[in-house]
Amino acid sequence: ALPGIILLGQTYVRYGVSPLKQGETTIVRLSLTDGVPIQSIALQSKGSLDSAPPVRVPNQSQIFWRVSPQTDKSARFSISDGKEELQNTIVTSENSEPVPVSISRSWLRNLLFPSVGIQLPAAFRELSVDYPDAYYPFFGVSLHWIAIFCIVSLVSGLVTSKIFRIEI
Repeated sequence: ALPGIILLGQTYVRYGVSPLKQGETTIVRLSLTDGVPIQSIALQSKGSLDSAPPVRVPNQSQIFWRVSPQTDKSARFSISDGKEELQNTIVTSENSEPVPVSISRSWLRNLLFPSVGIQLPAAFRELSVDYPDAYYPFFGVSLHWIAIFCIVSLVSGLVTSKIFRIEI
């Protein structure tokens, strides 16, 4: 089961979400560690990323920003607490690289949603970007990525069981 979970997490990062298109909006969510003053956190966009003022939820130590890339190139942003800074990228449709959905301090969350080696500053517990789900054409029908994953897994299991003469 564990190899399947790791495989599914890696598959999700590469195929489960679609990069943003120019002008499409998404939410950047930041969870803070206990005791960090929520008013000291700021998001700065690098170039072609529009961002709305933050929505701060002090009792949950979370901050939300609505952001939108204004070009079809990846948009850089940074979040700072005044002492340390975290830099990340909003992936757009021009890229084919894995999409960093979540960066967390939790080893279990990092197992399920692998990030690209970005380390969180001490003040931050988790950073996530909400990307749209990915749909792919499959025999003339647009299907969610997990449906295609299940179909391909079942068919490949049936084919290999016949080749190796395995009966269930």
